[in-house]
Amino acid sequence: MKRRIASALTTVLWAFFTYVGYDLVTGVAQRHVPGYPNAGQWHYYVHFPLIMLLMSAGLLLLAIRLPRALFATLWGLQIVLVLPFLFAYTGGM
Repeated sequence: MKRRIASALTTVLWAFFTYVGYDLVTGVAQRHVPGYPNAGQWHYYVHFPLIMLLMSAGLLLLAIRLPRALFATLWGLQIVLVLPFLFAYTGGM
């Protein structure tokens, strides 16, 4: 039960980042700003959070079946990646 709660929290977090990133990139595209959004912005704001969301959803579905060490490693990786991602996502300091 604790594993599912932990993985559900990261699923919601990455879903939020994916939604906000997609909304941000499409908003810039609708304004027809020259040179924006570029491929790097699509990858950083949409594709990376989407990949993490899919990984987190898979972890949520397989939380009970995975060995404890593998679950802890994959979940910990997601938590560790949130901080640098969020730091660059918001533009740093």
